[in-house]
Amino acid sequence: MSNSLRHVRRSQPEIIICCAWLANRGCNASHSKFNPTMQMAANKVKDDVELDEMEDEEDAGDGVVVSKRSLLGALNQYQNVLEMMQALSPSVKRRLKALKRLQFEATKVEAQFYQEYHELEMKYEALYQPFRDKRKEIVNGAHEPTDQESEWPSDDEKEDDLCDETTKMKIEDVAADSKPAAAAEDKNKKNEPEKGIPDFWLTIFKNVGILSEMVQEHDEPILKNLKDIVVTLTDKPMGFNLDFYFAPNDFFNNAVLTKHYEMKCEPDEGDPFSFEGPEIVKCTGCTIDWKKGKNVTVKVVKKKQKHRSRGSVRTVTRTVQNDSFFNFFDPPAGTKFLRMPILF
Repeated sequence: MSNSLRHVRRSQPEIIICCAWLANRGCNASHSKFNPTMQMAANKVKDDVELDEMEDEEDAGDGVVVSKRSLLGALNQYQNVLEMMQALSPSVKRRLKALKRLQFEATKVEAQFYQEYHELEMKYEALYQPFRDKRKEIVNGAHEPTDQESEWPSDDEKEDDLCDETTKMKIEDVAADSKPAAAAEDKNKKNEPEKGIPDFWLTIFKNVGILSEMVQEHDEPILKNLKDIVVTLTDKPMGFNLDFYFAPNDFFNNAVLTKHYEMKCEPDEGDPFSFEGPEIVKCTGCTIDWKKGKNVTVKVVKKKQKHRSRGSVRTVTRTVQNDSFFNFFDPPAGTKFLRMPILF
């Protein structure tokens, strides 16, 4: 899948948040007069920055963290644009509206391009599938590559040979110093053929930036059972599915965990300059059938409470959400996105 369809582009998030924030307060860039609500909002942010120098970040919703200083800068920029527009003559404003109309017509053509590009990718999915099936077989030990299939030039064959010799010497030294029982156990392990590529997907998750931040230590034993990830493009509406296939395990009963993304590829007539291709507008996860006591997405918290009048103390137990990669499959209902990147 291309970057344009797999990732929702990020474009000046502070400006986007600022405009959304102002829109909720009745501010509109098309007003001929400067809106006092915007000035009040700017003053409020400025006061917050001056009163609280240490806390320079706020949660702006939808998982977006925005700096107060950046928001203040965006508000000032917005104010400058309004003042500049007020200074233009009516004839120049009329011509600018004509340019905006032209831009809107052009973005409709661009939207058609992205739609046809998505359809082309769907066509080529069938050609990619044999390679993905073969990868799955090799990773899970269902197929052992032939010498021809394994032929691939190394960056430095001599370095590889040296590493192999060093590793062999270390193994021989350890075996010579080990007790007979331990040596026998090591020998049995060596005789057992290692299938596939152990912890293939877990290794990927731990070495890809955005994924490694999501994976917690208690997620790793579960992700060891991940056998394959399949991306399927969908049409009408445009979108895609992510299917995570798991081997039978001690944590949940699901064989497959799914997440569906729905995308929009239509320019906004009110803001044609903001169109940058398909964007995610909705996602739907799935219910994980956790086995008893194995749900890593929640944790039990104990808190002591003191009675106001009697002074007695009691312990209150409650269940709260726990950080986990598997929260990925439980998005809030009706989630909307502000051009945020997705995982795959």
